[in-house]
Amino acid sequence: MRWMVAVVAALLFGAVRPASAQFFDTDNKILCWSCYSHNAHFAAGVALDRFATLGLFAPSWRGSVMGRVAIAGIAGTAYEVLDFASCRRRGDCGRPDSGFGVIDIGYVVAGAVATELVMAGVKKLVK
Repeated sequence: MRWMVAVVAALLFGAVRPASAQFFDTDNKILCWSCYSHNAHFAAGVALDRFATLGLFAPSWRGSVMGRVAIAGIAGTAYEVLDFASCRRRGDCGRPDSGFGVIDIGYVVAGAVATELVMAGVKKLVK
């Protein structure tokens, strides 16, 4: 049993090299609105949240706030995976706004959450 733990630890920590993060987006400016197209990712989150209310998804997903935000997050993650695949093909991974961007997914989810908060406020005002 101890050797299994040692093998797993060696695989997890021994395989990590500085080159292993070369396919990630170099985005590290979390609070910069116009850097690395953060505003576009936020707008995509807003659009995906409104898109999730259409009849294309199961009622349990589109009927709840968490389901709509999850749809936006899943679609944002799928886009980032496709961006990663295309930068691998082009050979320009690791450059700004090219590769898998974790912060970009955060901005997509933030756009969806902001939309849900605005819609909840509008529903309270209309009542």
